[in-house]
Amino acid sequence: MLLTNGSTNIFWVLILAALTVPTLQSGTGYLKFVQYYDTSHCDSHDEAGYCDFYFYRLEVYDSTPDRLVYVESTGRVADSDTVNFDTDTPKIKSEYSFNIKTNGTVNLRTMVWDDDGQYDNLLRNLVDLVIPYDGITASSTWTAVQFNMSNPYGYLQIKIKISCDPHFGGKGCNYCSDYYYTSTCSKFCKPVESNYTCSNEGAKICVENVYPDAVCNIYCKAVEGNYTCSEEGAKICAEHKTGENCDVCEVGWAGLDCTECAMN
Repeated sequence: MLLTNGSTNIFWVLILAALTVPTLQSGTGYLKFVQYYDTSHCDSHDEAGYCDFYFYRLEVYDSTPDRLVYVESTGRVADSDTVNFDTDTPKIKSEYSFNIKTNGTVNLRTMVWDDDGQYDNLLRNLVDLVIPYDGITASSTWTAVQFNMSNPYGYLQIKIKISCDPHFGGKGCNYCSDYYYTSTCSKFCKPVESNYTCSNEGAKICVENVYPDAVCNIYCKAVEGNYTCSEEGAKICAEHKTGENCDVCEVGWAGLDCTECAMN
């Protein structure tokens, strides 16, 4: 995945999100800082002109007040055009993890400085880079992302991945797993062809002649002249009829419809 931005001043925003309720946790996001490369020319006394990079106020945060990651300053990490985070930045962990919210965002920002001792120089104030987290599928495999910068050229490489909470799935953990419903993916409903379908909220919708509502486990089809069906699926025999299928006349009644007095 490759994203570019022509501005020297770049704000990095990492969208790690997914579902309809922004404050609902739907999974765990993982983040690795891999490499920073910058062709800025800094030190006239250095033949190569390399910068003495350090990162100031490296911060990862979402819509909640709590910071997910915060490093005040890495201190000088390289006298080179390349910073390898796994070996050059001991104050930055090899891996970070944090809760992700449905359709939420996780933002990342920092400033890159050149350490000149008494008078440091701000090289980049990183803004306006966005990764759509809902494009990442839950997996144990890392997804590489590179942000390109210009004037002068440089880039930041990171890796991200996600794991979904139970009953969440899809890209960004933004969707319910099969047969789970509601914004919290907590309602289970698997249709049974002969009994019921499921609503968008996971409620059972009984098919014709199946009762009672929301349970849908009793079959009852009315037979004209013999019985109708109650809301609970019980047979309600026609007048003067009885028996399991309401096809027997009650004592004292006779005839096809059990409407004749048996004493006549």
